[in-house]
Amino acid sequence: TGAIYGKGIYFTDKIKLARQFCSVGEGWVNSSIGSAIQIVGVFDLAKDPSILNTQSNDASTGGVPDSYYVLTDPCGAHLRGLLVWRRRPGAASKGMMVSI
Repeated sequence: TGAIYGKGIYFTDKIKLARQFCSVGEGWVNSSIGSAIQIVGVFDLAKDPSILNTQSNDASTGGVPDSYYVLTDPCGAHLRGLLVWRRRPGAASKGMMVSI
């Protein structure tokens, strides 16, 4: 929970990066989706430079993700959908998640 590029809500256009910041949640054991799920929101962002800061950094120069979007006003985000992964039956690790 550091704010390397300043205060605000952090977004990325890289699904792999988004999933790294998303923990696996333990849900209801009898759910038809599964008892362990991971959810990532898909958003439209306002292209207003007064509330949206874009930062770019080449990942090859230090492992920093190559694109961040920092939104300082939550009114500039519009949820478009959710991506959901569930743990495969019998799998014990986050790496065994499959999309549904």
